[in-house]
Amino acid sequence: MRQKFAATLRRLHLLSAAELTLYLANYVKHFNENQMKEKENPDFPFPPSFLMYDAYSSTRHQYYMESGKRTAAYLSDLIKSHAVDATEISVLEWGCGPGRILRHLPPLLPGASMYGSDYNKKSIVWLQNNITEIQFGSNELEPPLPFPEKLFDVIYSISVFTHLSERMHEAWAAEIHRRLNPGGFAIISTHGDACRGHLTESEMKKYDAGELVVRGNVYEGSRIFAAYQSPRFVRDRLLNHFEIEQHIPGPTPVGLQDLWVGRKRASQ
Repeated sequence: MRQKFAATLRRLHLLSAAELTLYLANYVKHFNENQMKEKENPDFPFPPSFLMYDAYSSTRHQYYMESGKRTAAYLSDLIKSHAVDATEISVLEWGCGPGRILRHLPPLLPGASMYGSDYNKKSIVWLQNNITEIQFGSNELEPPLPFPEKLFDVIYSISVFTHLSERMHEAWAAEIHRRLNPGGFAIISTHGDACRGHLTESEMKKYDAGELVVRGNVYEGSRIFAAYQSPRFVRDRLLNHFEIEQHIPGPTPVGLQDLWVGRKRASQ
């Protein structure tokens, strides 16, 4: 019933209005707790609530801080397990939002160069003014990335492809592959089998056939624009130019989403 209700709101283009109501309720719910968290952490700047909610449906400072730390620790271990030398690498988070994860990575990967990009320019401006040890740049909904060619040894993106159309899947997979150094690798998250139960019957048929399932009628790239990628779709289409080194089915430390590690061949 929940999926049918959401689908109706999408068709009527009312989902964004409903989200505004949810945001305001969430903001009020966590206001006092957030004020206390800011007082307890005077040297830890928190982004504006609307930027946090836009990225992950919560204005709660506790979630921003603690989930960011946990995910960063997990990703740093994953990067180390696939990198030849994790102390001299260049790492980009594509779709960094307001920095929930990326801001915790520098001490976990000492010696690595850190970069972040996002299409939400307000998030990037906030990060540039508050997280100075990382280089940030703005990208648009479509490629390219705002950095020099073949700068990166690692590009990771958490819950980004899950909010893009099929055309943007193809465009960004190609851009990530192009921007990686030969032998570099990408880490991406997808809505895989752990999210299959969220689909309607017709969507399940597309998903099981290896097709991309997209729920649109809202602004592409936003959190409420949803895409679901079966393992078959990822292997055959999304990462078909990469050597897939690891598939971690959901749930994972990034939520219900799957994680994939794909390497650019040294000869490319």
